[in-house]
Amino acid sequence: MRKEAVKQKWFEAFENVMSQHKDFVPFSKVYNEFYDEMRSMGIRSNIATRQQFAQMTSIHYPQLEKETRIFNRRKEVHYKWV
Repeated sequence: MRKEAVKQKWFEAFENVMSQHKDFVPFSKVYNEFYDEMRSMGIRSNIATRQQFAQMTSIHYPQLEKETRIFNRRKEVHYKWV
């Protein structure tokens, strides 16, 4: 049960972060804001890693638009809440 409660907090924090942005936002910025949001909710441990975060957003949010952009020969994924 504890694991499910933590996952619900992940979803809540992610939705709070994405609701603040109207256009495409880099993955790193979204993750950093997600991490800060989790900390502000009082959660210090059990915060999703970058890999878990990417998997969570791919599986549970089909309305999330993803775009890959290349900056200085480096691929960056950008998210947009549709």
